[in-house]
Amino acid sequence: AALTAALVVPFLSRTSEYYRAPIPTEYAPKAETRFAWAPLLRRVATRPNLLLELLLIRATYAAYQRTRLEATGSRAAAEEHAGQVMAVEKALFMDIEHWVNHTVVGIGWLRGFFDFYYTSFHFVVPLTVLGVLYWRRPADYRWARTAIGFTTVLALVGFFFYPLAPPRLMPGLGIIDTIYGVQDFSRPDYGKLTELTNQYAAMPSLHFGWSLWCGLTIALVAPRVWMK
Repeated sequence: AALTAALVVPFLSRTSEYYRAPIPTEYAPKAETRFAWAPLLRRVATRPNLLLELLLIRATYAAYQRTRLEATGSRAAAEEHAGQVMAVEKALFMDIEHWVNHTVVGIGWLRGFFDFYYTSFHFVVPLTVLGVLYWRRPADYRWARTAIGFTTVLALVGFFFYPLAPPRLMPGLGIIDTIYGVQDFSRPDYGKLTELTNQYAAMPSLHFGWSLWCGLTIALVAPRVWMK
């Protein structure tokens, strides 16, 4: 439907007098780019075409879903890879998942907040940040959109070529799943999500990646210190 809508929009022919000298859009005032020191980013940017941006977001999300569903790694391979990551974390004294998980579980309001964010805000917050940037900061929107897109593509490569079990699905690790509870690792049940996604193609975590992107983007573009 999005592709059909995009094709319906009239485009200028090469013979049009406006093809080589287009008229600037009235609704999108020019905005100076943030990174003036970068030669390729010194040009003045206007707001991108909204329909094409929505089509790009939809295509990226479709690729995200498709890749996760078609990731062919077995449970054994995913657990083996997760064990390799855990070994590296222990060697670097970074294996804090168990401590963080059990600490949050013991604080009711904090557990509730993270559960709600995980299930409700994972898509809403990044889309809201993109929407605000598109409308208010078109020059910043361009690099921010590219950053989250590149991050997602890298994650898809990881899903497909290096399937990795998340900590909550690692037997013997003792991680508490605060949303879906204790699972039978051979037949995990996540409600409607069970048939829609591959739980062993869940790392690197885009819940973390997109949240980090939101935080860094807001810190860079927010005009007030208290907003950052």
